[in-house]
Amino acid sequence: MDANWLKSNFNSTNQMLSLYSVTVCFSRLSPPTPPPSVDHNVRSAADHTESSPSPDGENNKLEQLMISMLEERDRLMEKLRESQERYSETTRRLSEIEADNGILMRQLQALTA
Repeated sequence: MDANWLKSNFNSTNQMLSLYSVTVCFSRLSPPTPPPSVDHNVRSAADHTESSPSPDGENNKLEQLMISMLEERDRLMEKLRESQERYSETTRRLSEIEADNGILMRQLQALTA
């Protein structure tokens, strides 16, 4: 993952900081990884390659995590847009109803006076 990829997938510094915050929170929630073994001479080379993930594997996991976070961000942004549209429509409708209510109240007062 390089800087160009990050720039192309994030619109602003705030989004990058937001992603960083999520990553930090995620790392705090995930169980701690045990420290590496100090005695490296006891393990054979085959054991070492089988038990420790390769740098490519770690990069793939990180890339998959980033992709899933970006997809989740897109999904949440879409929900936010929909909620904002519903809020605007509801606010507009409330204004119309309040205006209608005012007209009806004036008509009622005129009839009872």
